[in-house]
Amino acid sequence: MICMAALLVMAMSCKKNEEGTNADGKGFRASMEAQTGDSKTHLEGSSVKWDSGDAIRVVNGATPAACFDFTTDAVEKDGCVEFTPSSQDVDDSFFQPSYTAYYPADKYDPETGKVTLPATQTYVKVNKDDSNYDSFGKGCNPMIAKSETEQLSFKHLCGILALPLTGTCTVASIKLTAINNVKLWGEGTVDYSGNDPVLTLDAGSRTGANSITMNCGTDGVTLSATAATTFYFVIPAGVNLGGISVELTDKAGNVWNNSTPAMTMLIERKKVASMAAIAVETHNPNFPIGAIPGRFTINANKDQVCFSRGNLQYQASTNTWRFAEHQYDFVGAQDLFNQINKKVGNVFEDGVQCDNRFTSATYSGWIDLFCWGTSGYNNKYPYMTSTNNYNYGDGDNNISGTEYDWGKHNAISNGGNTPNTWRTLTCLGNGQEEWYYLIYLRPNAGNLWAKGRIISENSTTWTYDIEKDIAGFILLPDSWVKPDGIKFVAGQGSGYLTNSYSPEDWAVMEAAGAVFLPDAGHRYNVDASGNANVYYDGAGYWTSTAYSDENATIFTFGNGGAMHSYNGLPRSDGYSVRLVQDLPKQTP
Repeated sequence: MICMAALLVMAMSCKKNEEGTNADGKGFRASMEAQTGDSKTHLEGSSVKWDSGDAIRVVNGATPAACFDFTTDAVEKDGCVEFTPSSQDVDDSFFQPSYTAYYPADKYDPETGKVTLPATQTYVKVNKDDSNYDSFGKGCNPMIAKSETEQLSFKHLCGILALPLTGTCTVASIKLTAINNVKLWGEGTVDYSGNDPVLTLDAGSRTGANSITMNCGTDGVTLSATAATTFYFVIPAGVNLGGISVELTDKAGNVWNNSTPAMTMLIERKKVASMAAIAVETHNPNFPIGAIPGRFTINANKDQVCFSRGNLQYQASTNTWRFAEHQYDFVGAQDLFNQINKKVGNVFEDGVQCDNRFTSATYSGWIDLFCWGTSGYNNKYPYMTSTNNYNYGDGDNNISGTEYDWGKHNAISNGGNTPNTWRTLTCLGNGQEEWYYLIYLRPNAGNLWAKGRIISENSTTWTYDIEKDIAGFILLPDSWVKPDGIKFVAGQGSGYLTNSYSPEDWAVMEAAGAVFLPDAGHRYNVDASGNANVYYDGAGYWTSTAYSDENATIFTFGNGGAMHSYNGLPRSDGYSVRLVQDLPKQTP
């Protein structure tokens, strides 16, 4: 939601600049109306301050008019600032009222009488009195003053759009685009015939004029996951953006795109339009949104896929599909069957641990164990608990390429939010044994999988703890390069103890394309002993391949065995889903 807030009125500060003088020591004293500044002025909280070196361009009332620059080094005196000549060429003859002053000096052209708004603005972090402030760089926020004396009162020509962002990446640049295709930068003229100045940008089309870019410098700006960093964009006053789209690029070259709905978003002079904080999740531009950046060959034709960033999750109360935030996240249950108070899973909603046993059409938590083919198509809902195996999918055939496949039928909210982009891997028959090829037949296959676990700081290295550790199966991309300082041992080894990673170490593995399939357990609508809707330990991942009239094929792994890709289990059981997306073939 956009809210408009006027900034506090304040005076700007400065003192005489030693690099320029005149015989009589004349200059200008300047104050400023409320707003966030840019140019070399900066924000300190809600106040705007000048920076040393700020320059104004002053046109006098002589005929013909003369124009000179005046500079400050930003020391406040009696609520005003002093600007002194920037060169030795200014003498007493220049001081002939009235005056028109422009800030910043280099954005006003006295020959054309035009002001320029830049296409690229700059983020600046200001440290003042041991406090840090988000601010903006040189030459972006123009102002004007008219006076009959050497006392100048500057007024702003633009408004500000404040974009607060959270996340963990280091931002290199942010491109902001107006949905209404209105002009945001270029040359324009100022009409100051009324009480307030009006800047009108020149008419005429120019490629990209509806977009401005925030440059974050050589080192970039590192976001915080908990405290928002605010990026202030200077926008021409009176513009209705109609909503915005944002493209953020981080220092690694990853990108993040987001946009508001079409809406009225009016930018007012000397006011700030503030948006609610948005969480940034960048992705490698060479891979789809929501994907792990690794290529995996799945058949003899050398077709390749990438894996989703986490297991598929569903919230019935909002009918929302998403990928888990981390690859090792899974819902689990608050009680493991026959082990009461043995809590497993690490997914919460509003502070409450989610539980796969509570599946229903109104459940507000998340679930991640699904009966086969329960994409929502043809009334096969993800919260189905029917024990009749013929009720799942179309009751007979493979779901590959059909709307019963979760990825084909649904828009995944953090996976591009478009149906028919993701899918489930096959397992059996007709030369489409994708899981089998991936594990056993692709080049160097035996060195590209292993068992492992994600450990907490309280875990030991010699035992596996179901409550502290997250066990899983590791898959490496075809062109795997082990990151420096990271251990990896291929194969079964010592089961889940073979490879142990902290969440921080796993983030390094993931950046190199590694996939982690957590042992997320499974759910029985009714188990062999007649117990209803119970949760057990033991991993299983659905494929899109039917096994028999009542069973479908899963990819499964356990601490004792390597992998059983041909395991057929009842379609009414609940297992995990990890989707893939087909990648275009690489040119040699």
